[in-house]
Amino acid sequence: MVKITRWPHAGRIRWRRVSLAVADRVRIREEIQVNTTERTRLPPHPPTPPPGRCARPPTLASRAAVLVANPPARQACRDRVSRMPDKVLYTAEAVSAGDGRNGHVTSSDQRLDLDMAMPPELGGSGAGTNPEQLFAAGYAACFHSALRLVAGREHAGLGDSTVTAQVGIGPEGEAFGLVVTLVIHVPGMEREKVREFADAAHQVCPYSRATRGNISVELRVL
Repeated sequence: MVKITRWPHAGRIRWRRVSLAVADRVRIREEIQVNTTERTRLPPHPPTPPPGRCARPPTLASRAAVLVANPPARQACRDRVSRMPDKVLYTAEAVSAGDGRNGHVTSSDQRLDLDMAMPPELGGSGAGTNPEQLFAAGYAACFHSALRLVAGREHAGLGDSTVTAQVGIGPEGEAFGLVVTLVIHVPGMEREKVREFADAAHQVCPYSRATRGNISVELRVL
């Protein structure tokens, strides 16, 4: 025969079961019932965002249209102002007219006056220059000046040195991305020394500082 006794104790309920058949062996079982209002509940998981509604466009123009209509969420964290020069000494200005990459660009001083055309690899005619060529020219010239600057600090002549910038473009998710390779050649100088100057120039070149952390830039010493 089993007798069950129930009584409150400090906000809890204890249950004791005593066997009357065997009085010398009392077995006590305590079962704690916790008030459900005191239980800690985890917050619900946020709803899973719906998948992208736009398929990958086949052309650069259609990709741009997709980004305008549905900008990717990561774009918001990229559009921010970083460090700025202490003083702006020169500002270049150029105007794009017509059909963008297939239009015409002109600088404010008219020294740059070029027709633009998409390269055949991107579905264009290739009958004009393109932003990647202009970027490659600017990066090569800027990095070459930085290279000569750091070498001049050690009174090292670079002679007939050259810097070649290779700028590639290709799909990156729903958008397009760039990749850069800088080929540094200094005839008559040891590669280890050229590498040292190239690494130092990569730290002071404005183009390198602007692209650092945004696109892949490889330094290749010949």
